Amino acid sequence: MTVLSGKNILLGVTGGIAAYKSAFLVRLLVKKGANIKVVMTSSAKEFVTPLTLSTLSKNEVFSSFTKEDEDSDGCKEPQWNNHVDLALWADFMLIAPATANTLSKMAHGACDNLLLAVYLSAECPVFYAPAMDLDMYKHPTTAQVFEKLNSFGNIQIPAVFGELASGLVGQGRMAEPEDIVSFLEKDILEKLPLKGKKILITAGPTYEAIDPVRFIGNHSSGKMGYALAETAASLGAEVILISGPVNLKLDNAFIKIEKVTSAAEMYEVAHKYFSDCDIAILSAAVADYKPAEVASEKIKKKEGTMSIELMKTKDILLSLGDIKKDQFLVGFALETENEEENAKLKLKKKNLDLIVLNSLRDEGAGFGKETNKVTLISKDNKMLPFPVKHKSEVARDILEYIIDAAQTGQPNLQLFRTLETQLKEFVNNTTWTDRTYKNQERIDCNMSLVISSMDGDNFTATLQVQSSRPTFDSTYDSPVYNYFDRQVSFRYKEFEPLNFNITTFESNLVSVVAFHIYTIIGLDADTYVENGGESYFQTANQITNTAAASSYPGWKAADGNQSRYRYNEAIISSVYKEYHEALYGYHRQGLDVMSANPKEAKQKINDAI
Repeated sequence: MTVLSGKNILLGVTGGIAAYKSAFLVRLLVKKGANIKVVMTSSAKEFVTPLTLSTLSKNEVFSSFTKEDEDSDGCKEPQWNNHVDLALWADFMLIAPATANTLSKMAHGACDNLLLAVYLSAECPVFYAPAMDLDMYKHPTTAQVFEKLNSFGNIQIPAVFGELASGLVGQGRMAEPEDIVSFLEKDILEKLPLKGKKILITAGPTYEAIDPVRFIGNHSSGKMGYALAETAASLGAEVILISGPVNLKLDNAFIKIEKVTSAAEMYEVAHKYFSDCDIAILSAAVADYKPAEVASEKIKKKEGTMSIELMKTKDILLSLGDIKKDQFLVGFALETENEEENAKLKLKKKNLDLIVLNSLRDEGAGFGKETNKVTLISKDNKMLPFPVKHKSEVARDILEYIIDAAQTGQPNLQLFRTLETQLKEFVNNTTWTDRTYKNQERIDCNMSLVISSMDGDNFTATLQVQSSRPTFDSTYDSPVYNYFDRQVSFRYKEFEPLNFNITTFESNLVSVVAFHIYTIIGLDADTYVENGGESYFQTANQITNTAAASSYPGWKAADGNQSRYRYNEAIISSVYKEYHEALYGYHRQGLDVMSANPKEAKQKINDAI
């Protein structure tokens, strides 16, 4: 397993002679375990075929904003290649080769092909490997482009000295695929949050021998501990995994596995490595008792009952808590009754920094399952519950909490991630409209909430909401809604339910979000149904009126001026009648007659504009 294993890498290929090397690059990245998707410019196809890159990457290759799919009647319909979805899919974007033409467009925000649209939408790290002739590479404008791109946070993989396509010899040759992959691995590894950290993890059960054949054990599969080890390694840590007897395998250069059987063996190995580690996560289900005596021969079955005297095993977690210095010590508590109370007692008694509570009562949690449902409890008894998740996701939640606690002293980042998750669920799992949409009626909407300050449970944030629709007979979108507000205030407690009711004001955050959603749906409805948005604008106004009775700023008129959430009244008024008619004429009428009479459709759109 390498640092690229499981990573989603979006490879951009532009039109230079070095494009032929992209096939070798894809092959190397796939061998490293990465998932590869390729976006090409049109000119790149002159140097390497999409079929070649598709075959090597085992994924579709993208080169234009649309593609044609056959519907159930055998008719071909244009389908949109969503540049935003491609950008969000990627953990990393790599543009290799990156020609002078493409680099200049990237630096200046040009967007005349799919690759550039994906680049402008990318939130992940972007690497670029320049490839151009000597004089082009040395030109002052190229140096300015490099400087500008690097100032945006892009990462340059420098061109190398060598023979160029023109016959000249000098700087400008794209780095070789092997060197590009090595550069990626090194850069990614250096920036991982657990780089340089040593983590001790225990996993699985222990078996306490009764005789040479029989033992006392439990049902632990070790899956949670192994998931923690894999995730920690993927975040850059050097991992010591002390594993009880399990049927699991790991192949990772960053993980050293120490196999043990009994609690005594696990105790010895844990103490061997603990003083040299930064973090210790004891997820193993260690036996609390063992037979006082172990028979040297197999015990024969006899009539009647048999008694086995048990004695306590050494408490590994307690002993590490007694000797810990700067280590961050994490324990697990699997409970069947009085879960929270017992977990908190264990947390304090064993001098832990964090305890992970799960209960056999919870569906999806417990031994042998692929999923788990945990609650994290910190030293100050703050509780952070999570829903049922795959154990790999649970491992990431635990490690991100530890990373954040080590960096900030408090789990602020985890709080923001929790809020983000709840907002996504609130927006995506709420039924906002009964309308149904056809393929060509898609609406592209983005909402960004950036916290600017917090004081306890009180937050101030900047909110930006945008929505757009496809422009008729083109690959571009036309904006339908664009709103920017730097002064959204709200109260939020971790895992506080985000409930929404039009008739009662419960939360300023959900009221603001719902207000914008209904406004967008209203504007959207106006593009396909004549005056179709009025009911949604009325709903948004009802939200405003309900919220106006609250103490939050922004909902009430101040000094005779309208609240910034009152503009829906104007939208409904006759002032905007011509605007609504233009929206309808531009989108709906144009699309309705598009296939039958394109000229008439374009005329209708021009008239509407």
